[in-house]
Amino acid sequence: MRDTDEISDNSEQLTIMFADIAGSTKLYDRLGDEKAYPIIKLVLDVMSKVVCDNKGIVVEIIGDEIMCQFYDANDAVEAAFKIQKTLTSNANLSVRIGLHTGLTGVHEGHPFGDIVNVASRMTGLAKAERVIISRATRDAINSLNQANLRTFDVVQVKGKLEPIQTFEYIWDQSDSTSFGGLSPIMLKSEKIRPKQSTLECQYKSFKIQLTPANPKITIGRSAMNDIFIDSTNVSRDHVTIELVGNRVIYTDHSTNGSHFQIKATDSNTHVNGLDFVLHRDKWILSGKGVVGVGEPIENSQNLVFFEHFK
Repeated sequence: MRDTDEISDNSEQLTIMFADIAGSTKLYDRLGDEKAYPIIKLVLDVMSKVVCDNKGIVVEIIGDEIMCQFYDANDAVEAAFKIQKTLTSNANLSVRIGLHTGLTGVHEGHPFGDIVNVASRMTGLAKAERVIISRATRDAINSLNQANLRTFDVVQVKGKLEPIQTFEYIWDQSDSTSFGGLSPIMLKSEKIRPKQSTLECQYKSFKIQLTPANPKITIGRSAMNDIFIDSTNVSRDHVTIELVGNRVIYTDHSTNGSHFQIKATDSNTHVNGLDFVLHRDKWILSGKGVVGVGEPIENSQNLVFFEHFK
């Protein structure tokens, strides 16, 4: 029997993730154990590597499922996204993933208790190529990841008095059943279409637009970038700006970061007056403003002006 004091002393705030290979039973039936096992093992190895690359720990592998733990829920969501993105092209196998966050006991490096049970239940709710998370995980991730959620269901979990609200993480933005974390909206007419986002960027006299026809812009010190900035403060591949659905995602990959000043447009008053530094992270770009690429805006020569149109 475990010592109660030992369990209490080793309690930790963790996000638990289960990733289960869907279709493995059919694969074994079709190919036989000898041929199917190496395929299953390869998928498990790929998932394990993604988990470790995203600051997670593989606690154990149970048959065709891995159990993992993360100290940051955002790392767990990122790992789930990368697993699905990596494996979705496999025609034979797909993965279903569930996550739950909370304070849990840890014994000899192994989490146990309600948090594990709930995470397992989230996985059971997920269909192939889906990621289901609990309300607790939703509350533990940043606003950028929350923007990719849509309400999924309210479920009862064995041993819990209150039902648990769940969400689906929309990792594939090309999925026509979802957009921006909101429930799908049926258009009344084929003639009605959502307005398309565009972004105009200007560096010195050079202008470029981010549009559905040109959905990606890169900025950096390498001459291969769309916006080439010859400065020692700018990384070779400093920034990627992408049009994802109807949102503009700004991703900083750099050493010195991106220094923002953002003003509102009429429809984006919530971004008015934002002044911040983005460093190796993502931001949903809105409004209009200026970025100091690799250095503060004051007296900088590396200024990129932008305006988002909807």
